[in-house]
Amino acid sequence: MEGLGQKRLGVGLTLLLLVGPLIVFVLLSLGFPPVIGNLKAARAMKEYAAQVHPEWRAQGHWAGYDLVGGGYYLSFSDGGEKRSLGYGGLVVEDKEREEALRKKLYIDSVIRRTGLWVPDQNITMWSARWSPQMPDEAVISVDVQFYGGADEPIPDEAVMRERMADQAMLAYEVLAAHCPIHRFSVRYHHRGTEGKQGGMLWNRITVDLPQGETMTRYHILTGELVTT
Repeated sequence: MEGLGQKRLGVGLTLLLLVGPLIVFVLLSLGFPPVIGNLKAARAMKEYAAQVHPEWRAQGHWAGYDLVGGGYYLSFSDGGEKRSLGYGGLVVEDKEREEALRKKLYIDSVIRRTGLWVPDQNITMWSARWSPQMPDEAVISVDVQFYGGADEPIPDEAVMRERMADQAMLAYEVLAAHCPIHRFSVRYHHRGTEGKQGGMLWNRITVDLPQGETMTRYHILTGELVTT
């Protein structure tokens, strides 16, 4: 009997090793919180679509979860065309509408013309999302990334914040003249430094401006500095 019990235990452990990763994958693919999050995201995207794209029809009541990029997604049909929306952070990602607004405001042209996009030096990214409760007002986010040279000394926090404030205010003042900004992030990477998990070590400061209020250097100099 003891031998039979050990055999069953061995079989059980083997099954656990085989099935365990699959269970973890399924749970991760549901997002957070599982099930409830999928249903709430689907409902939010359908609420948004009903107001902005009334001709769209949701392809189900369940939102999928993107394991790579994060966030939920839901497919829609528009006659014979397939459409999709994304959802995360309580706002909806509508890529077609975002692209239309980007072109209307000449964002790409402004970014390049003013030196806010220089490969291997600094990158400025602009995005627009919409709340299902206020679908007529875009929620604008700007993310600035810039780099320090490996041959330069690694700056201390005070110096780093000053540099981050310089880069942030340059981008903010240019883009705020074209649209309100509701969330602004600035990230600094010193070449040659690595994070705990490997890869690039980023220092990030994020400023929330929910009403589109004015951002100042003070926000960057005193904001929470997160290292990832």
